[in-house]
Amino acid sequence: MPEIDLIAEEEREPRAHVTGFAGISPEKAWEVVKHYYSAQEDRLSRRFYRFHLMDTFAVPGAGDRVITVVTETEFNRDWLRERFTLSARRLLVGILNRPLDDIDVKFIIRSEP
Repeated sequence: MPEIDLIAEEEREPRAHVTGFAGISPEKAWEVVKHYYSAQEDRLSRRFYRFHLMDTFAVPGAGDRVITVVTETEFNRDWLRERFTLSARRLLVGILNRPLDDIDVKFIIRSEP
C-alpha cells in the first residue's frame, strides 16, 4: 500500500504529499480525497465527510484531466462546487503528481448527463 503524508497549509487548505501512486485512476484518486477527510481527527472534517463526501463517487472513464464526481442532491452539488473545488484540486495535485492547471473537478447530481 502506498504511503501517504498529508500536510495542511496555513489556511487549512489541504495539500497531499503522496508517494507510490504512479498510474492511479481518477476514480481511485477521488477515493483518496474522501479518505483524507474521513480520517481527520477534528469534528468539522468528519462532519464534512459525512454530509458532503461520503456518498459521492467519481465517474469511471470520464477523462484524465477532469474528474467528474456524482452527488445525490442539487444542494450538495452546488455546495461542493462553490466551496470545495479548489481544496479538492489541491489534494489531487499531490495524489496524481500533476500541476494544478492540469486537474479540474466537476460535480454533478446523479440525474445529470
